[in-house]
Amino acid sequence: MSGPRSKGSGAAPGPAPVPRETAIRPGGQQRMPVPAGTVIRPGGWWTPMSPEGRGPGGGPSRGPESVGDAPPTGDPRGPLAPQRPDPGSADATAKAHEGAQGLTGLEPPAATTGAEDAAGADADGRAPRAPRRRTGELAVYFVYDVGLVGTGDPAPVLEAVLGAGVRAVQFRAKAVPDGLAYRLARAVRRLTAHHGALLVINDRLDLALAVGADGVHVGQDDLPADVVRRLWPDGLLGVSVRTPAEARAAEAAGADYVGAGALRSTATKDDARVIGLQGLERVAAATRLPVVAIGGITVADLPALRRAGMAGVAVASAIARAPDPGRAAAAFVRAWQRASG
Repeated sequence: MSGPRSKGSGAAPGPAPVPRETAIRPGGQQRMPVPAGTVIRPGGWWTPMSPEGRGPGGGPSRGPESVGDAPPTGDPRGPLAPQRPDPGSADATAKAHEGAQGLTGLEPPAATTGAEDAAGADADGRAPRAPRRRTGELAVYFVYDVGLVGTGDPAPVLEAVLGAGVRAVQFRAKAVPDGLAYRLARAVRRLTAHHGALLVINDRLDLALAVGADGVHVGQDDLPADVVRRLWPDGLLGVSVRTPAEARAAEAAGADYVGAGALRSTATKDDARVIGLQGLERVAAATRLPVVAIGGITVADLPALRRAGMAGVAVASAIARAPDPGRAAAAFVRAWQRASG
């Protein structure tokens, strides 16, 4: 339908110019124009909105649904809120220095044909595979456990570990007051974003959303995986499993990966049930999802775990309690690369 014609003219006026602002691309080096009023969503998806609150095409905009505290004064990004991108789009992760000026954002995810999702459907009726959300970066997956490292500044440990090549961190804060857990998780988010690494929050969907994490990892006694997926369609979702049946259930619920174990007993989880290498092999054979081994893993275990079909290893005390966490992390990264070569 044509728009209203201007007085004395035979042509409809063009749309009003949209104010532009500059957004920093991942890495903080290149810049791209985005419409003023853009709201940055977790995972890097952005939706332009006019000052009148109208969305693309003149329709009403969803508006910024705040899930956490307001950003620092002077930060024009607006509150963060989850939003499902277009079907088949890939997520992105912000890499920006703390204190970067201007609107910090990302390019919209590249569109796909949707064939990848369709390929996941099974003739036996099982749910299609969830889109792979950077699960390839879980090869060496550092568990930043506040019970191991304490409640001090995360930077000394994480700068060393991320500098060694680790590209995924799980933040675990058991029996920690919510306010303290939030402050620590925000600090960890800034560090992982600066290094281009994933941040996954253990158990706490609310905390994951509040700090703009990439995902959440839940256990069998936590919020059910299908509920998490419904509440956060685009977050990276990991589920702890011990058996093939639990792995298949996690896949059907929409998980992106499973954490399987324990390989052996560990001081970080008193309730861990040991399933050993054979148990891990059975889990890997039961699901199409990437399987990350957990539980007392050492560098020497990596070749056997790789042969057993593991897509990665989750490591806590072997790195966090090492005299030099960065050197320990680098040893795991090198050993995994050799085992995968």
